[in-house]
Amino acid sequence: MIDQLLFEELTDGICITDAGGTPLYLNSAAARMLEQGAGAHDTSICEQLCGRFVSGNSEYPSACPLKVPGSTEKTALNMGRCRGMDLRVRCVRLATALFDSWEIEKHFTIIEDATAEMAAERLKEDWRNMIAHDLANPLTTIYGALKTLEEIPPGQPLEEGEINLIRMCTRTSQRMNETLTLFLQVARLDSGLMPTRPEILELLPLIRECVQEQAIAAADKSISIDLVLPESLRVRADRNLLVRVLQNLMSNAIKFTPGKGRITVSATTESDGGVVAVGIRDNGPGIASEDLPFMFDRFHQVRGKGDTLIRGNGLGLAFCKQAMKAMGGDIRVESALRFGTEFRVRLGRVA
Repeated sequence: MIDQLLFEELTDGICITDAGGTPLYLNSAAARMLEQGAGAHDTSICEQLCGRFVSGNSEYPSACPLKVPGSTEKTALNMGRCRGMDLRVRCVRLATALFDSWEIEKHFTIIEDATAEMAAERLKEDWRNMIAHDLANPLTTIYGALKTLEEIPPGQPLEEGEINLIRMCTRTSQRMNETLTLFLQVARLDSGLMPTRPEILELLPLIRECVQEQAIAAADKSISIDLVLPESLRVRADRNLLVRVLQNLMSNAIKFTPGKGRITVSATTESDGGVVAVGIRDNGPGIASEDLPFMFDRFHQVRGKGDTLIRGNGLGLAFCKQAMKAMGGDIRVESALRFGTEFRVRLGRVA
């Protein structure tokens, strides 16, 4: 008799079936995955799992190596999505007596919930595709410009249009380098390998410095930037990381704020007095509520007004989230379509 108490402690589903797949035993995890009582013996688990998979081998369960007539295979593996979960099903053919039933053949089946694992794999694939896309487009631009310049006869002076091509190559190469650098830094922050150098900072001069660096980009769109700042606030943070976070958020605000719009940068002490929040609010198109929980996920594309996708690789906000975490703070977002967006970075206050 098998030790059922041991199986009841497992998070993986455990099934013992006859050769046809009819359950003789289900542990509690398997019963939950199959959405039936632990004593249910009505339907073959082959039909309940492999036969219902949204993806994977569409010929299952009839194509299962354990069911092919004359097969000597001892094991079978199948994966697919069923009942909102990504499942990995491993079956082993046994020749032993279990549950006081002396039929020669039994199948021992392990059902693993691989939802989190598959989500991570899909994220990696999205990352690879996005990076390839973000590098392929500028490389195509640079290649086309260089081919044009290559055709200029030796010794011929460059015309204004050709000089502009060189400038375009320089700008595009710089953007590619920034994308790769940002990705590498996000990865280092993820793994805890990015060194941080916390120090006590006077926050308000740092904010004004960041705003000043964004002034030209804002002026190009006739966007006004209002400052709502107290006289003095001090925080403990890594100066370089905090500056990059604020610059990223201000740059995004300018990017998504319409011409002649308004951005407000504020700094306040929260009610308990121990946390300082820096807010960057714009009056842009806003963000759909369904996108808000995913704003800091890499490669998430946001819907704007009219449910159109706003192009971006999401690395900037992912960097902001990881950088704030590394400094012992956090970042939050509030937004609604047609009512603008506010990002708030929060850090511990130093008296």
